[in-house]
This record gives sequence, C-alpha cells and structure tokens, in this order.
Amino acid sequence: MAAEETYTWDVDTADGGARRAASADLGGSTMTDDANYPPDKSREPHADLFKQQTAQLAGLNRICPAAILEITNSGAPSISYVAAMGTTVDASVFDVTDDGAGNTLIEWTRGVLPTAYLRPKAFHDSDTAAPQPYAVRVSDVSASGLDGVRVKTRNAAGSLADMDFTVWIF
Repeated sequence: MAAEETYTWDVDTADGGARRAASADLGGSTMTDDANYPPDKSREPHADLFKQQTAQLAGLNRICPAAILEITNSGAPSISYVAAMGTTVDASVFDVTDDGAGNTLIEWTRGVLPTAYLRPKAFHDSDTAAPQPYAVRVSDVSASGLDGVRVKTRNAAGSLADMDFTVWIF
C-alpha cells in the first residue's frame, strides 16, 4: 500500500516506478462506521460508500490505458498529443524512432509507466481503407532499461507505409 498522499501513477522509477492503484492504495475495503455514532446514510458519508468508491476506482485502474499517444507520421514520426494517467508523463518521456516504412518504435524508461498487463492497441486517426495498425509491447528493447511499443502501419494494398496513428499503452 502506498502512503495516503502517494499518487501511484507518479511513483519515481528509483522507488519501483509507476503502478496501478489497487484497493489497498485507495483505502481498502475494511472501513467501518462508528458503532456509537453511525452516519445517516441518506445524508452523510459512510463506510459502504467509501468501499464502493474504492472498488470502482480500483476497477478503473485495471482497465484504463497508462498513456495514449497520437503519432503524426508522413516519413518522420513524431508525437502530436499525449494523454496519460501519470502527471509527469508528457511527450518528453518518449523516444520515437522511424525503423523504416510503416515501422515505428516508441520507447520510454522502464518504470515511467506501469508494467504492461494488456497488449497495446493502435488505431488509424482518419477514415482510410487501410487495415488497422498492429501494435506490440516490446520489453527491454535495447537492454538498457527501456520499455517500448512497436507499431506497424500498412496502406490499402497491405504494404508497410508511414501513416498517422493513435496507440493506447496499457
């Protein structure tokens, strides 16, 4: 369990790195109302309410992406937008590499995002006849403490081609 003031998505890499909040981080499920002065559940906060909120937040933490990146790519891929659960995660924490036509590698220092538990998902950003991109999580891509995602995009003919995309990193 993290300290009450710790936002688990911002845990420093030196302290184990970002992680998804579990029920224990959110107050747990053992809270009880004061038996001598029970709250009026129709008007006051109460243990069951907090337990329900804890369960809901822990559930959302299990399914939400750690980061969503929009990549502009017409020959030289670059990040055009980042949305992330961590308050310190922005475009500067990612390195984007063009590994050839339709092959983009996105890397970050291990611990900046929580350990992956679902495969990343990639999507085209426009109405196109091209097949949806394919994304794969790449662990320790350079044997130097980096994690990453490789995204491959193809044109309507099925050939690797540079295209804009969005990737959800879990």
